[in-house]
Amino acid sequence: MTPATPPQSLLIESSELTAPLFSSKQRPPLVIFAIGNPSRGDDALGPELLHLLELEAGALIGKQIEIIEDFQLQIEHALDLDHRELVRFIDASVSCAPPFEFIRLSPRPEVN
Repeated sequence: MTPATPPQSLLIESSELTAPLFSSKQRPPLVIFAIGNPSRGDDALGPELLHLLELEAGALIGKQIEIIEDFQLQIEHALDLDHRELVRFIDASVSCAPPFEFIRLSPRPEVN
């Protein structure tokens, strides 16, 4: 018995597997991640601040700014960093200087 040939729409060229999902022209240059759980009181800081930013940024959302809200960062969020000029993370902290703190993050070559 010969295996059935998959429909043409299911065939994927190997070059398609390594191509980026979006070009740099399709993605807004700034992505803001808001991390937190609105039902957990002070852990809602990220989502609450993000909602205020949405009101202020208005028409820039989707064109110049992409916003992502989640309860916690996941490995899949690494894909959202690709083709960005700037990334901001908003999250509650018990150890930052009041009222807030900006910390520059840099990638590390080692993986633990």
